[in-house]
Amino acid sequence: MSSKTIIQTHGLRDKWRGQTNWQLDGWKNHIKVQATQAIIQSSLRIIFVGWPFQFTTIIITTNIFVFHHR
Repeated sequence: MSSKTIIQTHGLRDKWRGQTNWQLDGWKNHIKVQATQAIIQSSLRIIFVGWPFQFTTIIITTNIFVFHHR
């Protein structure tokens, strides 16, 4: 078993859950992996900036751990 971590997912996140054909996107190269199991973890950070600016920044980081047999 080996694992790969995807940090940037182009906003696909949970859309990939349950698939066995994984298209891992590293923004430049595409790697095909036959996956048997995957764990998807998302973390959301909200940053509030106070007066006088008062705006909110939302940062979403997604890690997808893909396990497959060689």
